[in-house]
Parts: sequence; structure tokens; C-alpha cells
Amino acid sequence: MLKAFINHQLKYGPLFKKRLRKIREFHEFSEDKRLIIESEKLQQLLKLAYQKSSFYKNLYDQYGVNLSQVQNREDLKILPVITKQDIKHKVDEIYFGKPFKHTAYTSGTSGSPLKVYYSLDCVLNEASYNEVFRNNGGHQLGQKVVSLRGVLGRSQLKSYDRFANTLFLSSYNLNEKNFQFYYNEIKNFQPNTILAYPSSLEILSNYLQKNGLELHVPVIFTSSETLYDFQREKIERYFNTKVYDRYGNAERTISLIQKKHQGDYKEAPLYSINEYKKDCIITTNLISPTFPLIRYQVDDLVQLRKDSDEVSIKEITGRIDDVLLLEDGTQIGRMDLVFKGVENVLYAQIIQERIGFFTVNLVKAKNFSIKDKNNIEQNIINRIGELSQFKLNFVQEKDLIKTKKGKYKLVINRAL
Repeated sequence: MLKAFINHQLKYGPLFKKRLRKIREFHEFSEDKRLIIESEKLQQLLKLAYQKSSFYKNLYDQYGVNLSQVQNREDLKILPVITKQDIKHKVDEIYFGKPFKHTAYTSGTSGSPLKVYYSLDCVLNEASYNEVFRNNGGHQLGQKVVSLRGVLGRSQLKSYDRFANTLFLSSYNLNEKNFQFYYNEIKNFQPNTILAYPSSLEILSNYLQKNGLELHVPVIFTSSETLYDFQREKIERYFNTKVYDRYGNAERTISLIQKKHQGDYKEAPLYSINEYKKDCIITTNLISPTFPLIRYQVDDLVQLRKDSDEVSIKEITGRIDDVLLLEDGTQIGRMDLVFKGVENVLYAQIIQERIGFFTVNLVKAKNFSIKDKNNIEQNIINRIGELSQFKLNFVQEKDLIKTKKGKYKLVINRAL
């Protein structure tokens, strides 16, 4: 109890409230003012990184970088790009904050988790940006929250934090046997908000569908996985809710948020500086000055809206290995559209073992018919073309491949 109180005070006490006011002000700045402050933050970040981080001093000396030439985001291109592999064994050379810090790890979906450090300053910034995002969707601090985000392991089904008014439910025990427990807990708690992985909510939505039940939750916020359109449709239908999605990473180098229901993703102001490339995003964090990641490569793909004056992202398609590769070299993403509107499929997962061929593993609902099968096959052909080679394979839910943290990927490409 004491630990929960201390954690809540650190994260949501007076320091948080002061920081929250500051982050809210960022969202009200004009574009000109934001760019001026961004440049000031960038110059200060580079100065401290070079002076206090042996990693950056060695890196920039090696490349002959003159930091005085970097005045704003346009000048960042003269700095070298760093990758996860570059820093994996050098995080202690990067961090130069106080000994009191939080250690976290990336999910390691690429097979190689990375250790990262959060100072108290970074924790306060992240919590404040998250709160502004949730406020925008209709949640207010102190309202009832259900968290389905992997905080609890398999040995503990639930835990209630009365200081945060949050009911934590394990995302590792979602199965048919436990469904009634989850349903009753959410129904009886009557949360205003759910924070969850999309795949956890998809699992619950499928059980709600199978049992002819539904829940009523005003707003749901998803993150940490790609949210597919067919998942959003299902979740909003069976939870009678609106879903807002946020894209970020454990390294705290990028935050893209949906400000409008089903709207484009927008950059969180003064959170980071992002350079959008064809096959990755180059990010520079501004919220974690004592663990700076400057021009850090994130291997995710986004589609920018070209007819917008500001950065506006139509969709986040995931990592480069979330695409299918055809024999002519064509890369096909957004395979979630194949299942959009197909109601009698509980789960789908596409696995590509070799170029030009893939297997679609399907978990059928009770009313699945030959018509559904034909619709899926035709949707795939429409998306990829007549020469596409694939096989539909009907499996059980337990046969789906998930990460160690229980995260679900629609496409698993082993041919790249």
C-alpha cells in the first residue's frame, strides 16, 4: 500500500501537476513559437550530450561533427544516425542523470530487447503527455480505469490501486475459462476508461461475441501494438465505445496520437523531432535530456497525408517485417484490410516463410461459412493480384504466435 502511494505521488503528485500545466501549454503554442522552443531544446540537448555523455562525445569526434552548425531541425542531417545495435551495449555511456532512475526494456519484437533508462523528469513528461492525450478523448484524472497492459503476470489475475482508481487485469490469462471473470470484473467496476493492448481487447470482444454479451465503456485508449481497422470495428461494437490510439516506443523517442476519433495521427508537440523516411523514422527525443537518443532509427512504417500543411499520418503500418513480399519485389502492407467487415473470423494471422507464398491462419467463429472463406480469398486477390499464392489454414486460438509479452502480430514475415 505504501509503495503504491509513493509511486502515485511520484507520478501524479505536485510535480506532475506542475509539469502537466507546462505540457498543456505546449499544445496551445503557435507553430512559430513551437519551432523557436524546439530549436532551443535541441541546442541544449546536443550541448549536454556532448559534454556529459561519453557515447556522444566519442561518436561526434569520430565523425568530426561541429555542433555549432546544428541550430534547428533542418540541420540535424549532418549528425550520424544511430540504431538499436549501436547503443545496445552502451546505454550506461549515454545516460548521465542522477543514480535514481527507472530501468525498462523494449518489447524485443525483433528478437533483441534493449535496456533504457528513465529519469524522474522523463517519467513526469511521459505521464503528462499521456494525460493530455487521454483528456482529449474524454478521460479525466481520477476517473475509474481498467488497465489491460501486461502489468500483471500469469500468477495474478487482478490488482486494484485505489490511489490511481485503477483496476489492473492480467493480459496473460485471457482465455475461455477466465472470460466470465474478466467480464464480471469490468461490468461491476464500471470504468470510464480502458487502457489496453489492441489484441487483448480483440480477445475479449471475440468472447463477448461468442457469448452474446456486450460491455459499455465510454472511451478506450490503445497503444503498444498496431491497431488494425478490423480490430477497432470489433472493439467499438462490443464495448459500445470510442477507441483512440497512440503510437510510441519504450525508448521515448516518438509519440503520435489520434486527437479525433478515427482521425489521423498527429505529433505530440515538443516531444521529439521526427524525420520520416521510406523505410523507417529517424527520431530525436526532447523529453529525456539525461538519456538522449539523437537521430535514433525506429524501424516502423507510416503513411503521411500529402495534402496537409502539418504532419498528419493516415496510418501506421508497423515494422518493415509486417509486409508481404511478392516475387517481383513488391511489398504489400495493410493486410488487415482483407479482414475488414468479415464478421465470422475471430482471429487471423499471416505467415510468410518464402517469397511469393504465404499462409493465412484463421480461427473461425461458429457461423463461419463457405461465403466467408470465398470473401477472404477474393479480398486477398483484390489486394495482391491474381498471381498471388497463398493457403488458408484453420487453426485454434492457442496456435497463434505471440511475443513473450503476449503481443499479437497480424503478419509474421520469415522470408526477409
